[in-house]
Amino acid sequence: MAAELGLTPETVSRALMQLEKTGAITRKRRLITLIEN
Repeated sequence: MAAELGLTPETVSRALMQLEKTGAITRKRRLITLIEN
């Protein structure tokens, strides 16, 4: 995913962790689910 976006894996990982922390997404292995509010 990072390569497709032109970003480093670390940047994508940090962004996903922040989104998960705020409840915007859930992650299970390679599956990312967006949470509707």
